Amino acid sequence: MKKLITLSILFLTFTTNAQNFQKNFIDQNYIELTGTSRLELTPNEIYLKISINENNKNGKLSVEEQEELMVKTLTNIPITLDNNFKIIDYTSNFRYFFLKKTDIRKSKTYQLKLANGLEVGKVYLALENIGISNISIEKIDHNELEKFKLETKIKAIKMAKTKAEKYTEAIGQNLGKAIYIQEVENYNPTTYNNNIQIRGASSYNSISKFESKSFENIEFENIVINAKVLVKFKLE
Repeated sequence: MKKLITLSILFLTFTTNAQNFQKNFIDQNYIELTGTSRLELTPNEIYLKISINENNKNGKLSVEEQEELMVKTLTNIPITLDNNFKIIDYTSNFRYFFLKKTDIRKSKTYQLKLANGLEVGKVYLALENIGISNISIEKIDHNELEKFKLETKIKAIKMAKTKAEKYTEAIGQNLGKAIYIQEVENYNPTTYNNNIQIRGASSYNSISKFESKSFENIEFENIVINAKVLVKFKLE
């Protein structure tokens, strides 16, 4: 019985506090506005996916030989590899060798991070010249994307405040402190994830259909950040 009474008191207290909070919030005179902001960034991180294999070994180099030639070619461009170049997949049909007595064939997939479209064009042409053409654009990004997202949201809040000041001035009232702020995520999903646009290209993320002469002028669509913030200000 004591436990039942205690639970009843706790529930009553919680309900009363919630009602008081709702009452206090609604009883205040306030103005509610949204602020929006938009920012475009030129991508400075372009990730390429490069694949090499031994599917047809006749007259072709092994994966290890292709890899060595590729690294040498990229270094001569010059492209800084260091932490920008890594293996993301490595496969072999070795486990089927003893069952079917087939040739052992291997394949490797690499990720290469570049800084701009000019580097992308140079890499593609250089690798194509040594017989490596299985290249695609995996994603584009910006190394300070999160920083610019925050800045865009702050601009949206300032826009909401500016609008609120103009509105309250028009009705002869004073704007008080903000009593409620809510982010509304509103980023354009086609700008910095899957659907990569190249200016002048009909395909999203493939550069295999480009003519060689156009590679030196590759331009990627900007990363677009759209921010929307809802703010409620007290009226005084």
